[in-house]
Amino acid sequence: MLLPALLSCGALALAPTSAAGKTSNTGSSAFFILFAHDIDSPAFPLTACAGFDCGRYDTFVLQPLNVTARHVAAVRAAGRPGATVLAYFDTLHVPIVSGCATGHSMGDHAGKTCADYGQCADGPYLQRLRAAFPPSMADRNASASDTPVVCSYPGLADHVPHAASVAALAPLLADVAVAAAFDGWYLDNRLRY
Repeated sequence: MLLPALLSCGALALAPTSAAGKTSNTGSSAFFILFAHDIDSPAFPLTACAGFDCGRYDTFVLQPLNVTARHVAAVRAAGRPGATVLAYFDTLHVPIVSGCATGHSMGDHAGKTCADYGQCADGPYLQRLRAAFPPSMADRNASASDTPVVCSYPGLADHVPHAASVAALAPLLADVAVAAAFDGWYLDNRLRY
């Protein structure tokens, strides 16, 4: 449901991608994932892509927290000619603040905090996302008396797209893509067990 909604508003670009530093069978090379602090670093672009020169890639996935059109333009200019710059969105795990959901944009892993990602501050993107996506839209534990959100990924609220969430998220994600001049969205939708 979310994919057709984003396609209909022209905010999604699909590009052949592979793991960071690897070349796909199409000859493209993608880097997953850059943060605003990576782009603002004095090491950008020479070693900001996990120690590699960002100029070797033609597709980039950026965490949109605190990313502006300036960041997107810098990444596009640093990559191969015609580079594609996509914003990251996890369709199954949403960074809201409720119960087990800490609101950190990339979740929380044992021994690794939001500070390791430079993603502790909320920023305009997360503020708008949380305004559009209240905890009531997340998956709930129906067996619990206070129906808290479920977090199968540490620190992020589970979400199965439904009519109300798609209606709230599609225009928000389209606006974020246009405002920061992203080429579209990388929609992550896998579960880890």
